[in-house]
Amino acid sequence: MHYGLTKRLKLRYLVKQDWSFFFDLHSSVEVNRYVRTPETAEQIANKFNRCCLPWQFESGEWLALLIEEIDSGLPVGITGLRAISDELAQAEVGYLLSPQMQGKGYATESLRFVLDYCFKILKLHKVTALTDINNLASANVLIKTGFIKEGLLRDNNQIDQQWHDDYFWGLLEHEYQTQ
Repeated sequence: MHYGLTKRLKLRYLVKQDWSFFFDLHSSVEVNRYVRTPETAEQIANKFNRCCLPWQFESGEWLALLIEEIDSGLPVGITGLRAISDELAQAEVGYLLSPQMQGKGYATESLRFVLDYCFKILKLHKVTALTDINNLASANVLIKTGFIKEGLLRDNNQIDQQWHDDYFWGLLEHEYQTQ
């Protein structure tokens, strides 16, 4: 999957020229408030370099796709997936959007593209996601795309030395096909 188009968005592999946007997104306290303590520049650089390598499902690495507005060419965020189990045909999805691009439906639109790829191309059985219990915007994106809240993971993530609970979400292939 070199790139894909939705009604308003272009999704494509990361290239070296995306470094500045990638760094800003991953180092932003606001963007990461429900995800992680912002990482060091070295950690972000290592992550970026891994994301620029050719991707294979079995690697366990994230397939990171840059989301761009078609009309303006401006970067919106990053979305993607990583294998949880090749044997069980399961993957986890995720997304990060820059603050000025949030609230426009871009996360939902880009996630639908990723889900199409997961179920129609990769032929996965199940796709999962995690959200901090306080991240209502992300929970709404998952609900709009058909995910079911499957459980609560207590003290599942630590952000700035504080434990956070996460919701675990799942979407089965046959549920997605009925949308």
